[in-house]
Amino acid sequence: GVADRLHLPGVVRHRELLAQLPSYDVLLAPSTYETFHLAVPEAVAAGLPVIVTLSGGPQEALAGVEHQVGRFVDVNDDPGELVEAWRDLSDHLGELDLDAARATLDARYGREAISAALAQAYGLPGVLYPGASAMAGNGAVVQPERIALVAVSGWRRYHVQAELDAAHTLGVPLALISDDVQ
Repeated sequence: GVADRLHLPGVVRHRELLAQLPSYDVLLAPSTYETFHLAVPEAVAAGLPVIVTLSGGPQEALAGVEHQVGRFVDVNDDPGELVEAWRDLSDHLGELDLDAARATLDARYGREAISAALAQAYGLPGVLYPGASAMAGNGAVVQPERIALVAVSGWRRYHVQAELDAAHTLGVPLALISDDVQ
């Protein structure tokens, strides 16, 4: 009984999806198993409440902000639990704090946090991400000398293209390493 209220757009490119997310009402992610489940924090970043299954990744991704962003349901074949979660969420939307959750998730998984963690792991100075310069410990701007982009699969070509574009914007020599003929 929801066919007249449900729109399934098919495959949508990631950039387009991110731009469209704020126009949606809720992210429903009834996966049976997930690792990190990037769609969940992306939805929160776009200001969407979420209904997700306890499928692994969502618990990790939303640790500490679960009650600020939506509802968790057990993994099972009963769509009634999803409907009940939606009803409960609808009745308590005013209790969510998506802005606070977004700030927490951004500090944990945002571009600067991930860039800093990668820079530390690779022994690089400061924070480095496409479109920005790194800050050395003394506050000086560090321009990368070169960038190596490793693309092990072509199934997310648009991400590879975005990285290539960012390197071009920086004016930094880039080596693309891939065995994908496409």
